[in-house]
Amino acid sequence: MDTGDVGINYAAGQGKNFETGKNPTQYSWAFNNYLRENHGVFAMGSHVSAGIEDILAEDNVSFLSDNGLYILSTPPTGGGVRRIVFRDTAMRETGTSNKNIHAGGRVFTNGGLIGSPVTITLAFKAGSNFFENATKSAQFRDITIQRVTIENTNASSGNPAISMDGVSASNVSGSYPETNNINVVRF
Repeated sequence: MDTGDVGINYAAGQGKNFETGKNPTQYSWAFNNYLRENHGVFAMGSHVSAGIEDILAEDNVSFLSDNGLYILSTPPTGGGVRRIVFRDTAMRETGTSNKNIHAGGRVFTNGGLIGSPVTITLAFKAGSNFFENATKSAQFRDITIQRVTIENTNASSGNPAISMDGVSASNVSGSYPETNNINVVRF
């Protein structure tokens, strides 16, 4: 898939109206895909209010994409993402500004933005809210990343391989979380 925007996207509404009485986006298996030149290979969000859960993405290949696994939202959206497995995936030139890439006897030019092979953020810039803020902040948890190969990505041509951020208490009201926890990361 050469989409120009997001390769495969999961969404589940925004704000208070989706907190209760709506089914989550769940039970998806995305496998054996070749995804190229997109903003996010597998995106979950930014609309996550009813929840995105129980997703398995495996045996996929990404080339020249801005972000690989892309989990994004804002605290006012509410809901969240949980029980995600992203495994057995190969990413080349993902999250990088490398130009004139030679592969298979051809030359490819990366015209995308600089992202990261793995991006998890509650600081997504979505513009103005057109929904009532959720009662509780969006939360991301139980995300497993296994056997992922990242090729030709480095600090001089892109962002970190794994980019995670929360939110600052200075720009939100209420009891939104400011911390995140990584149990194990192996390279």
